[in-house]
Amino acid sequence: MPDAPSLPRPRQTRWGTLRCAWLEGDARMPEKVDVAVIGGGILGVTIARELALAGKSVAVLEKAEIGCEASSRAFGWISELLVGNVKQEMTQLGKRLWPELHAACGETGYRRGGIAYFARNADEMGFYEGWLADAAGHLAPDTRLLGPDEVAARYPGAASRFAGALFAPSDASAEPTIATAAIAASARAAGAAIVTGCSVRAIDSQAGAVRGLHTSKGYLGCEQVVVAANAWSRLFLGRHGVDVPQLYVLMSMGRTGAVAGGPVGAGGTEAWAFRECIDGSYDLGGVAGVRGPVTRDALRLYRRFKPIMEMMGGAKPDFGRDALRDLSWRRRWKDAGPAPFDEVVLAGRTDTSVAAASLRDNAGEFAALGATGVAETWSGAIAMAPDNNPIVGPVAQLPGVWLATACSYGIGWAPAIGAALGAALQGKPAPMDLAPFRLERFFDGSALEMSH
Repeated sequence: MPDAPSLPRPRQTRWGTLRCAWLEGDARMPEKVDVAVIGGGILGVTIARELALAGKSVAVLEKAEIGCEASSRAFGWISELLVGNVKQEMTQLGKRLWPELHAACGETGYRRGGIAYFARNADEMGFYEGWLADAAGHLAPDTRLLGPDEVAARYPGAASRFAGALFAPSDASAEPTIATAAIAASARAAGAAIVTGCSVRAIDSQAGAVRGLHTSKGYLGCEQVVVAANAWSRLFLGRHGVDVPQLYVLMSMGRTGAVAGGPVGAGGTEAWAFRECIDGSYDLGGVAGVRGPVTRDALRLYRRFKPIMEMMGGAKPDFGRDALRDLSWRRRWKDAGPAPFDEVVLAGRTDTSVAAASLRDNAGEFAALGATGVAETWSGAIAMAPDNNPIVGPVAQLPGVWLATACSYGIGWAPAIGAALGAALQGKPAPMDLAPFRLERFFDGSALEMSH
């Protein structure tokens, strides 16, 4: 039997502890490109790859390392389960495109192992049954409910006799620590420039048109800009007078050592979750430990975000380091900088008890997981909009500027958003409807559709 693939170990860097695979940036920044992409997360590099494959000159500009923030700190699920109908077109397109992306980019950790949400009682099964009926017509055709015997057959090591499960066999996962670097390398092979250690300070817009970007490595001429800066998008575009209603929460997670005979694929309940990793370890997660830094934006936007926070079960207010650091950040700075995000990788304080509790709960069901311990813990930022839907599309106030942010399922959606924005920036029809995700929905009187 071949050895399991290895995953990168956490590294100590000038930006703190990073989980992402190392990808060296280009030695030089181009003088001019057609499109500049701000942010080297999985969305940014996937968009850049689409544009490069279409023959556009494009540069990805990342203030630290490729994939260093949310993209390498995610849970890695590529799932349609309990996702709102408004996001299912994006979800399904992402699921269809992921196998092609993996085949083209090399090892991303993509595996189609299926994902299940377990039900302990008839009430939980009733909830899943209701969601499945409401989502009919939006889902993969084989997504279904499993009865108790079917759950026992698929998960023979489970200690409980579950009432059933909501199961999507076409759901998959990717490895957050390696996927972004693999896609970035493929984008570079297609002709994209990958510029790391390069903070973008300001957009140069003259006479209603984008002229270029002011960066920590000098000026870059460009005709279009994609802001794929995740949790930083609000701060960056706010400097230009654009209101992006977005906040972030911090979620703590963990990983086990190698496990033999553990559960297949990924799954869990509201309280605990697992994901089988390609190296034989398991990621550990759950809803406990979600924290919302009490920043100035959190106070300013509290009323707009209160409904979505309540729907998600709330986030514990956090007055710690992240909230205090926000108080020192300026909202305006010169084109030449420095900017508040220049030297910051947003990771947050890790609550190590979350992974320990998740391992205990997972091991309570799957004894094989109890044979190991917690090998690593981390936290990551999840950016969200008031309706819990992504913000993707043009920025009307800044012609030539496009936005891709508040994508809480960014790993799953990356291929879809890359394909859609890649087409839209070329003036071609997008393979999915971007209208529900436009920024202007928050200001044009549209009725917002709040969704999981």
